[in-house]
Amino acid sequence: MKYAHDYLERMALTDGTPILLRTLYPTDKQNLADGMRELSFLSRYERFFTPKHGLSDSELVFLTEMDEINHYAIGAGLLNPDGSEGKGLGVARFVRDVDDAQIAEPAVTVLDAWQGKGLGKLLLHHVGKAAKERGIEKFRSLFLAENQRIRSLLLRVFPETEFIADGTTTQALSLLV
Repeated sequence: MKYAHDYLERMALTDGTPILLRTLYPTDKQNLADGMRELSFLSRYERFFTPKHGLSDSELVFLTEMDEINHYAIGAGLLNPDGSEGKGLGVARFVRDVDDAQIAEPAVTVLDAWQGKGLGKLLLHHVGKAAKERGIEKFRSLFLAENQRIRSLLLRVFPETEFIADGTTTQALSLLV
């Protein structure tokens, strides 16, 4: 399995910035807490559907202590010139649906300063591949109807995506290929 506990891959963003993708670990709690503080109000609102200011201890446990089968996350960080990992830039994850093992809910968060450089697309692509390795066939997403960036991202990564609008939210069902 490529996307296992020890997954680690060096890549570059569209602007050439070297990055490191890797499995998220329990030791990443502080990185997530710090990253949350760097997100704009709008980014936090679009991600959590509420004006959220920080992550609780229980949320940090949930977001970093995963079974890596039903809940798996990939983090992205800058790759320093010496090859070490630098500042965290974003995270993508999936959580398998408890009622349908072939469906999972994805989530992607990229620091505002790094949006528009292909990182969200890269993270979503790789977490989709990780889900596929675990027998997941579809991602089901719920997002604010006004969030056209996520709609566009889903279509770029998963061209076979259907959208169902329901007032202020939109549900997307994406076929993983």
